[in-house]
Amino acid sequence: MVARDKKRLDVLMAEQGLAPSRARAQALILAAKVRVDGQVETKAGTAVALDSKIEELERKLPQLNVKEYMEELDRAFTERSFMPLDDVWERELGDLFSDLGD
Repeated sequence: MVARDKKRLDVLMAEQGLAPSRARAQALILAAKVRVDGQVETKAGTAVALDSKIEELERKLPQLNVKEYMEELDRAFTERSFMPLDDVWERELGDLFSDLGD
């Protein structure tokens, strides 16, 4: 049980605005990018005093360029013409039967 003057590290980071969400705080903590009172912390559920000094070792958040990624996929995509299966079957069976007739 957590004492009243302590909170989970991930909750405290989210409440203090050090992370945009608790999930993001957990990711930073698990990646060993958070220091509490000078010590690197790797467990999101660690009970931390409310007056502890919490620092991120790296403030830069990764940027997700979804639009750029989708444009890259679009450039690499090659559309192939669609051939209905009935045409394939007809052609293949026709070839098979023409070979039998010879």
